[in-house]
Amino acid sequence: MDFYILSTPNSNFWVYRIYALLGKNLSEVQHPGHIHFFSKNTLKKKLLSHNLIIKKEFSNFLIMILPDFKYSFYRRVLEFFGFKREMRFKTKKYFWHLSFASNLISNFWSETIMLHVQKKS
Repeated sequence: MDFYILSTPNSNFWVYRIYALLGKNLSEVQHPGHIHFFSKNTLKKKLLSHNLIIKKEFSNFLIMILPDFKYSFYRRVLEFFGFKREMRFKTKKYFWHLSFASNLISNFWSETIMLHVQKKS
C-alpha cells in the first residue's frame, strides 16, 4: 500500500492572523512557491475527496522565535537549549525557533500541519 507524509504551513497559525490584522495576506508573508493555503480542516477535506485516508495528524508547535546574530556564543547557547536556525524564503534572513512536533496541539498554535496519509484500498 502506498503511503505519504505531507507537510504544509498552517494558514490558521496565530502569527498569520496577526499579519492579517496588519493588512497582510498569506501570499505576502509565505514562500512564493505556495499556490494554495490550507488550514488543517480544508487540507483534510481535500485529501479525503481524493480517496486518501488520514492515518495520523501532527503539528509543529512553535514556542519561541528569536532573531539571528553572528555571535558564536549566542548561537551555541541557543543550540544548547534546542533552538534550530532556519532561513525564511521571503526575506532570505535567518531566525532561531524552538518548536516540537505534537499531535495534541490545536490548529491555532501550530505553524505546520503534518499528515500521514494512505490510499484507500
